[in-house]
Parts: sequence; C-alpha cells; structure tokens
Amino acid sequence: MSNELTHTIKEQQIAVLFFHADEYSLLEIKDIERRIRDKVTTISFFKINVSANPEVGKSFDIHYTPQALILINGKEVWREGEHFSEEDVCDNLLKMKSLNVRSH
Repeated sequence: MSNELTHTIKEQQIAVLFFHADEYSLLEIKDIERRIRDKVTTISFFKINVSANPEVGKSFDIHYTPQALILINGKEVWREGEHFSEEDVCDNLLKMKSLNVRSH
C-alpha cells in the first residue's frame, strides 16, 4: 500500500502533502485544507500519518512532523516544517503559474 500511495501522489499534477503523527496536528491540517480549497482549484491533498505509514514518510525524507510539501508533476517545489500556516501554503500555491485560481 505504501508504494501505491507514493506512486499515486507523484502522479498528481499538483499535490499538497501534510505529514502528521497525531490527531492534534491533523485537526489543524483539515482547517488549512478547507480554507485553501476556497482559493485554489485543481489540487490534490494528502494527509499522511507517518506513524501508520513510515515508508511513505521515509520516501519523502520526513524526519519530524508536522510538515507540508508541495509537489508539481511529482517534483518537490516547496517544503516547510512545524510552523507552516495556511498563508504559507496558499501563497506558495498561488505562485505556481499552472494553477487554476478562483477570483473573489
């Protein structure tokens, strides 16, 4: 399953990966995801518990959590650990020219 998940992630045009190890950080991640989906379209989100999927964490070189990564066509273009915010993730997503961004 871990290899399948890694392969699925890398097949996405634009993917945001949130690595976590506990329920507290997962609650924060869900809130960030909801707010980003209001601003950015054509994106896939993955929430990966590294305690349950250590091989996936290892394949993305995750040594601590939480961490957020942005991949474009399977290539890492941004990474932030521990203190990332919705604004950090969203600002970096909006910088990617290939995104379909909703205007408000």
